[in-house]
Amino acid sequence: MGARRGPQVPGVHPVDADEFRIADLRRWDDCLLATSSVDHVYALAADMGGMGFISSNHATILRNNALISLRTLEAARLQGASRWATTATSSACGRGWRASTTSTAPRHDDGGREQAPAALCRKVALAQPGDSIEIWGDGAQTRSFCYIDDCVEGIYRLMWSDHTEPLNIGSNELVTIDQLADRVIDVSGKPDLWLPSSATTPGSPPWAGAVLRREGAY
Repeated sequence: MGARRGPQVPGVHPVDADEFRIADLRRWDDCLLATSSVDHVYALAADMGGMGFISSNHATILRNNALISLRTLEAARLQGASRWATTATSSACGRGWRASTTSTAPRHDDGGREQAPAALCRKVALAQPGDSIEIWGDGAQTRSFCYIDDCVEGIYRLMWSDHTEPLNIGSNELVTIDQLADRVIDVSGKPDLWLPSSATTPGSPPWAGAVLRREGAY
């Protein structure tokens, strides 16, 4: 059999799915439609982004994600779903425990919605030899990255397991933002890109000093 082509939705890449629905899960009616005739609900939707978005939209993020999570859960319960799984980043879980290390962002653009990998790749791709790459903070912030196939496999296995407590399915390896930027710069092959850094907050000057990142410098 040939590869099955999914629904064609304007503005969205072709998907391999029996049904594809664009919905606003803050709305109760959309939650009911999304969970109709569904046995297992993977609650992965979230209003999220990078620090540029988070730092200026605290209340909006809290409201939207509370509505999405609570209404999706209640709709799944009323529709008779037998299993329900949700995910969160470690920063959403507080100290001492984590659920998993994945969340979803609605889009990648230049408005602060990008997560660190996408933002750094964009900045390096647009940079000219000798340019500086803007870094928020001092570059020592750490992140834990998980390959998407491993993440999907982990969530799928958890859904079918009998485990009911929060569980970290991500990597224990911590990578600093500086290390991530160094790797992206190295892969790009662009010469003499500057990676400024400083202990600043969004909206402040993005650097206090500068270090020149050269090939193999990380």
